[in-house]
Amino acid sequence: MATSLVVPETPMRVDWRELLRRAKVALAEGREIEGGIDPNEAEHSPYQPRRFFGADSLRRLGNSMESMGQIYPGIVRRVNRRDKPYEVLDGERRWRASKFKHLPRYRAILVKIDDEAAAFLIAAIANLNREGHTAVEISDSIVGMLNLDIPMPEVADMLGISVFWATQLHGLRNLHPTVRDMLDPSLKRDQLLPVTAAIQISKADPSVQIALATKTLQKKISLKGLRSEVVRVSRKEGVHIRERTVRPHERWKSIRALSGQVLRISQDLEQMLGVEGITQNRPTLEIREMIDKLDGAKEHLAG
Repeated sequence: MATSLVVPETPMRVDWRELLRRAKVALAEGREIEGGIDPNEAEHSPYQPRRFFGADSLRRLGNSMESMGQIYPGIVRRVNRRDKPYEVLDGERRWRASKFKHLPRYRAILVKIDDEAAAFLIAAIANLNREGHTAVEISDSIVGMLNLDIPMPEVADMLGISVFWATQLHGLRNLHPTVRDMLDPSLKRDQLLPVTAAIQISKADPSVQIALATKTLQKKISLKGLRSEVVRVSRKEGVHIRERTVRPHERWKSIRALSGQVLRISQDLEQMLGVEGITQNRPTLEIREMIDKLDGAKEHLAG
């Protein structure tokens, strides 16, 4: 199982706005390295949010890069290592794919940044505004941003999700390690714990989480009944879980954000696979129709 994201300490408690400013300046002033770099001269960043890189996915991406070229450059910074002078802050899938296919060059934009906290922000924001990240990866990055004293509303805004959903994902930090492993996307379907179930289980005491997760995977309890079960077993352990009523507008924002993400995934697949017409298939049209209905629901709620 992949390790957790490395999170730097805020240097001398620098205000998060200043850290964000430094990151933005570094990105704005970054320039693409002429001729690219040797992929073997770069190293993985400890601040990379993505922890799961499927071999099949890398092979397909590598084949595409070999035949079509690398369309988008990654982002790297210089580090004090003689054999690997570059650290990949963004574009690690492309970098790994180029190594997988033994491609001679890797296109990259060089940013000048030696501030570890700002480097973390660049890696987190640049990566998490792209689709395909797991709930655990997003959760770890939320934890890191909050550790830098960035307010939750700002974190949610940076990630393009609602505050409610960001708060729910943040709760995954409380999962028992064994239950956290059940969210590994490489697992078989019958072994993979649904994220919605993991969020509910994370609210329970770690001592009962494995049993709850096992019952869920064995379909001995429905997702609908899991919330009540979490409350029941927690009270039995002397832990009180406050019942939270979600306002309709908050629920709309969460569903609307998720629907938009699903739509962007289908569009990303079209570009990544080089197949035209994916975004015209029925599933995507249904997503668009659902988004339109959600927008109509918002107007109804506002009224």
